[in-house]
Amino acid sequence: MISLDNKTTEELRKEIERLNTELRIAQSRFKTSIEDSNDISLLLNNDIIVNCNDKALEVFKVGSKEFVGKSVFEFCPNFQADGSASADKFQQKINPELSLGLNF
Repeated sequence: MISLDNKTTEELRKEIERLNTELRIAQSRFKTSIEDSNDISLLLNNDIIVNCNDKALEVFKVGSKEFVGKSVFEFCPNFQADGSASADKFQQKINPELSLGLNF
């Protein structure tokens, strides 16, 4: 957090530079951990695939143009092995995590 109390413009500029550097480092670490993961990683907006890693493209045997922008349900069976609808199972698994602010 930045406190503006008694800080000069130069001190604030340096603080902003430091925070921007920290942000770039964190973004780079996050990106590397997703890209280099041997697990499928999907970034979703509701059920729409916004981004994914190469492992997801490999497993689903598609290119990013065939994958990104599509509903995750286009790549799932209509029903799961337990007989439940994939859409219902998705909501059942995702909603509690979202309400807690968790990602998985």
